[in-house]
Amino acid sequence: MIPSSEGDLEEMPRSEWPATEWRWKGRTARLYLLPTVAAGGMEIVFDVAPPGGRPVEVRWDQEMVEVAVVASGETLVLSFDIQPGLHVVDVDFLTSGRVMPGTVQLRYFEPRP
Repeated sequence: MIPSSEGDLEEMPRSEWPATEWRWKGRTARLYLLPTVAAGGMEIVFDVAPPGGRPVEVRWDQEMVEVAVVASGETLVLSFDIQPGLHVVDVDFLTSGRVMPGTVQLRYFEPRP
């Protein structure tokens, strides 16, 4: 979902976003996120990818956070600081072959003993 009104923003805060919320422009998948608490990263499930996998670049707010080869059904675990507020995650496909990101889930900091 692209936030276009205050009502849209009110529906966005959560810790998991389904595959249906990715938006496409060419070979780039984009997802808008609105975490309400800090997180330690995120996990992206890749629902579709060629058998041998394909390289992707993941960007958070236009900054590259990971380049990895992903396969169908694989979960890409990303560790970086996420602060509350509106953010954009982009996944660019670096070679030909159909790749589709799925569910995204935030990863939270483990409490320290």
